[in-house]
Amino acid sequence: MSASEASQTQTHCKTESDVDLLDGPPPLPYSLYPRKKAIVITWSIIFFDSCLLPIIMFYFLWFTKLSHTTVLNILSSIFGLPSFIHFGKCVYYLCKKDSTCCPIGSKRGRLDYFQWSFSFSVLLLTGQIVAAVTPDPPVVPLFAMVTSTMLFITGAQLISAFFLYHARVKIPFGRSSLPAGHTAHPGIFTIIEDIVAVDGGGGTAYREALVARYDASPFFRRMLNRLDLFWGLGAFTTASIVTIMLWTIPVQIGYWIGWLVPFLWAGLWAFLTIRYVQSCLIEERNAW
Repeated sequence: MSASEASQTQTHCKTESDVDLLDGPPPLPYSLYPRKKAIVITWSIIFFDSCLLPIIMFYFLWFTKLSHTTVLNILSSIFGLPSFIHFGKCVYYLCKKDSTCCPIGSKRGRLDYFQWSFSFSVLLLTGQIVAAVTPDPPVVPLFAMVTSTMLFITGAQLISAFFLYHARVKIPFGRSSLPAGHTAHPGIFTIIEDIVAVDGGGGTAYREALVARYDASPFFRRMLNRLDLFWGLGAFTTASIVTIMLWTIPVQIGYWIGWLVPFLWAGLWAFLTIRYVQSCLIEERNAW
């Protein structure tokens, strides 16, 4: 066993008995409050670029003399640019020589699970966009399904993670800080770990703290597992409804649904998640 593998195994072998003397569950050294402004700015840019801009540009250009194929080609050329730039920054942070946000025990240059998943999604969405804009006339419902496809991908992963966790399945490959051969963790765990460590600047120290909290607290594990099902089913259901509407409603009327509804759903689910997590953390603290 290599030194890095030994480090990962040791990190994931803690139990509740290791932290019995603490006054509360192992703390997570991270706070969103100092980062509120950055979070608002980031999500405002994403919302404008991936939701409002495709809607505004579509209705502005669709009724002009431009061909419908040209309109969708214009839209596809500007869609998702901030996300690609941000992805490049995350890859740089993970791969640079003195990286402080790598998965626990990983070698230099290794991406975490979230970045690999994002890369796969981008390839799939690129193929979908090409298939939508190449024909003449273009397949508008397929183009408007881009966000719904992301929900299908995310929902499938989270629902799978929910059942893998309950089946106590051992993963065949490393998943961020989770070593190969370890029992599967909830999908939400990995999403939180990777986003906070890299995008949020929490670094490897946050990954280690999150693992310690997960290993020590059955309340924390239960909460994350339930969130897998909550977000997974919600994403899959929303994507299914939006897809049906896009293919049954006239293009000029239904186009905006594909871009706006997923974001409205995500906002509602995020609000409900915050309330649920707050109640779970209070329960965890009181029962410690």
